[in-house]
Amino acid sequence: MAVTLSSIINIFAVPTEVFHNIKASPKWLTAFCFITIISIIYGYFMLPFSQRIMIESFSSKMDTEQVQKAISISERFKYIGLLFVPLILLIKWLFLSLFLYFSAILLNAQEVNSKAVFTVVVHSELILLLMGVFNLLILYLKGVESINNITDLNAIIGLDYFLADRSHNIPLFTFLNNLNVFSLWYVATLAIGISVLTNFSKLKSVILVSSIWLLGIGMQVALAMFSANIQHISGQ
Repeated sequence: MAVTLSSIINIFAVPTEVFHNIKASPKWLTAFCFITIISIIYGYFMLPFSQRIMIESFSSKMDTEQVQKAISISERFKYIGLLFVPLILLIKWLFLSLFLYFSAILLNAQEVNSKAVFTVVVHSELILLLMGVFNLLILYLKGVESINNITDLNAIIGLDYFLADRSHNIPLFTFLNNLNVFSLWYVATLAIGISVLTNFSKLKSVILVSSIWLLGIGMQVALAMFSANIQHISGQ
């Protein structure tokens, strides 16, 4: 237990040491529980901001009475989504670890362990968790009243900083916002873990992890484009 707890802290400072320990003994349950608890707390404190976006969206399409009914319904179910956090995290990590595992095999990795890959993916998530915490703190400093568009929920700025209007092109914003310091830190950390597990060079591991990471961003952009098209059609 002490080793797994120290891994949660050391992943930010000495990831290579953490990943060597994981390679020798892949244990992920403690990190999973920690990330799940913090993620649920994060989701709870994000509710006021999410509700603000919902109200803004409904107000542009419904009259006052309909908006009140929609808010009343959402109030009954607003906490249900938090119950699915553990499942969503597990599915996300499973798919990512499978992609990495089979990609490593195709690239002739020697004796790569699927459980170790999964454990590396789980521990690397701590970087994104830290990003979420900072994002939440910035949002609370700005206040709920500062949220007028869904892009305002992303307080951590990436290359979207150079966009004149972040809400004008959501797909482009989605792509550029993902190119931020924390995301790059996450990719670098995960690449170190894959390098340790597979004995790949750092460059080869970065290319592998970056490719899969960019694929994930591409899926987010595709969803943003789909959502934008639906809104455009419904607005006609």
